Amino acid sequence: IVTHFLNLMTQELNDFISSVRLADTIEHEKFLIHSEQANMRSYVRECDPTMRPRIVAKLLFLCIYGENVSYGQMEAITLMSQERLSYKRIGYVAAGVILDEQSELTVLITHTITKDLESKDPHVQCLALSFIANMGSVELCQAVTSHIIRLSESPSSLVMKRSAMAACRIVQRVPDVADTFKPIVNKLLKNGSHGVVIAAINLMDNIIQAKPSMKSAWLRYVPAFTKILRQLNQSKASREFQFTVFNDPFLQFRLMKILGILNRPSDELDDVLESITTGVDIRRNSGRSLLFQAVDTIVLTAKKPSLRGLAFSQIGRLFQFKEANVLYSALSVYSRILYSGREI
Repeated sequence: IVTHFLNLMTQELNDFISSVRLADTIEHEKFLIHSEQANMRSYVRECDPTMRPRIVAKLLFLCIYGENVSYGQMEAITLMSQERLSYKRIGYVAAGVILDEQSELTVLITHTITKDLESKDPHVQCLALSFIANMGSVELCQAVTSHIIRLSESPSSLVMKRSAMAACRIVQRVPDVADTFKPIVNKLLKNGSHGVVIAAINLMDNIIQAKPSMKSAWLRYVPAFTKILRQLNQSKASREFQFTVFNDPFLQFRLMKILGILNRPSDELDDVLESITTGVDIRRNSGRSLLFQAVDTIVLTAKKPSLRGLAFSQIGRLFQFKEANVLYSALSVYSRILYSGREI
């Protein structure tokens, strides 16, 4: 019996998932899941440290599957504190899914997060930064603010990008510290990595939402953003930034959104937005997304009255599609054009 129990507990995650998915009936599937959970509850009390990653991985799968695995939260937190990167990665992923921001256990991970932010390994730093960006509570954000500022100057673009996204979370949870991250935005925008620039724009957006008075400090970036948007729209994409037929549509989208927020009309911006609305391939999801954002930006910043009418007609082209999601998105943008400035 003991041997059978140990074999069951050492069953690999892939085998367990396969057994659940190959169950003949719903009742058989529930029996497998409930039996495994009962064994895990018993085994987790005296868990072999080398088996903990497998147990936590199963907890993660069961949580995604819709099962209540709150009994395994401490196991995920324990795995986060391990020195071995593969163990730590599983612990962070599981904690991000199993825990919630209001959980009292999030207080226990502050020490682990702080320690990992001070690590010399960029991969460990990225794990901690990603957790803060997705799950940072008010207390955690207040505790790590100084670490985020320090890591924003890291030589690793991966760390810089994640530190900016963690800063976004901090600004959302603790708006009073928004001023602290203003110098970070200016430094990150000068980085050559597209991912870092996108993260910096996101941080700028969050700071403006928290402190609208700071918008004027970044108006000087409008010509540069417009120039970058033009280059992305008109030049052929390199393999690194190519997405179907588009040249980094993610950066184009973020640039148009922040230009709409900064709201500084110009003839150059009108020309770029006109080029995007008339030249984008609306048969592709990415093309339609760019069109929708271009139209939103035109409504906010267009200097030429005729450009608003052009945006109006371009959205009308989407009504030829039969897909419900395309029609819904088109109607949503259409209504925003019609009622812009006249919201009730």
